Amino acid sequence: MQNDTTETQRKVISQIIHSDMPAPWQVLQDYQHKGIDADCFTDPTCTRIYSVLLDMQSRDIEFDEICLMTEFETSPELDIEDLMSLTDYGTSSFNPYHVDAILEQKRLRGIVRAARLAIENAGMGTESHEIVTELQAAVTKVSESVSDEKSIDSCVDDFVDSLFAEPEAGDYIPTGIKALDDDLNGHGYGKNQLCVLAARPGCGKTAFALNVAHRAVSKGIPVGIMSLEMETSELMGRMLSIDGKVQMARFKDGVANSKDQQRLKKAVENSKKWPIYIKDDAYDLNYLLACAKNMHRRHDIKLLVVDYCQLIKSHLKLPRNEQVANISRELKLLAKSLKIPVLLLCQMNREIAKEDRVPRATDLGESGALERDADSITFLFLGKEDDPNGQMVRYVMCKQRAGKGYSIGQTAFIRQIQYMGDI
Repeated sequence: MQNDTTETQRKVISQIIHSDMPAPWQVLQDYQHKGIDADCFTDPTCTRIYSVLLDMQSRDIEFDEICLMTEFETSPELDIEDLMSLTDYGTSSFNPYHVDAILEQKRLRGIVRAARLAIENAGMGTESHEIVTELQAAVTKVSESVSDEKSIDSCVDDFVDSLFAEPEAGDYIPTGIKALDDDLNGHGYGKNQLCVLAARPGCGKTAFALNVAHRAVSKGIPVGIMSLEMETSELMGRMLSIDGKVQMARFKDGVANSKDQQRLKKAVENSKKWPIYIKDDAYDLNYLLACAKNMHRRHDIKLLVVDYCQLIKSHLKLPRNEQVANISRELKLLAKSLKIPVLLLCQMNREIAKEDRVPRATDLGESGALERDADSITFLFLGKEDDPNGQMVRYVMCKQRAGKGYSIGQTAFIRQIQYMGDI
């Protein structure tokens, strides 16, 4: 196995040096584009020669055989025998098999290192969720190195197919607010999208998310919820209130009548069929990402709700606005990798409460990266004259990629039963 690895690596180096293309540096650039880097080589000879090629590339020096020999002869740290040892491989043209082989060997080494590190951490008593998080991050890094490029023909065909194809269940998740859904591309939140929903406390951002989730699971569409603010039992109480149209306060106060009891009983029966999966302790960003990927793998969730951004802890020792930027970026990449919408709830800046105006994207709390990374941004808000205990809330969608860029209106928000949507 070791000999096969060495042979393959030397053939790739030989292909770069002895290429029959007019400019060997073009071959090196092509290989780099395919993912070849210094970590691909474990053979000492290949490692030394490749480092020389990179150095010459950085100095914009042509590296034909004569230039290479000059580099080796003039450097006391290099051995001309290393270069001469490649003559046994002769002039060689590009062979995709050899490139794919050493890239696969690199990926396998990464998996082995990650597994060994996990075993070492387990032996030192590291908590299991930390081990899983680190292992997930390492495996994700390996998987991202797998090239999956498409030709322009296949890209155009995919676009045409998606343009005329009927959307499948779960491709777009409606909000339940018809006017807003009509303005959203696809009449709902779509695949690969990071959808930001922001509001000041009491304006119903959690209620909005739970109503979206309730409508989805009622149709059999699996939904995952990362709840950092509320425990699972509290969330389920709200979901049952939405489904049964009952006021939970009446049960707590002991004044619920028989009709209320029948509605709650029916809601409980319905809830046991819902494909909803809740995690209420994933505060660390890496742990949250690992749990979300596990939910998707095990239950094929079509929507992920994260409630809410400002409670997520980042492992980076940076100012908070840069941490939020990292959180925003990672959740956008998560949406793309899982091919589902991620509905991220956020707080708005306090300044908006002092001004009687419609919110705008710059009112997102703590980081402008949220504004940049989001595919859609929607605010819930109340006007200065609106009743904070009333049955209505206003919304404004101030950003949407590939669709209508601005939408404003109002929707019903019956606070007693946490219902938000069209009546």
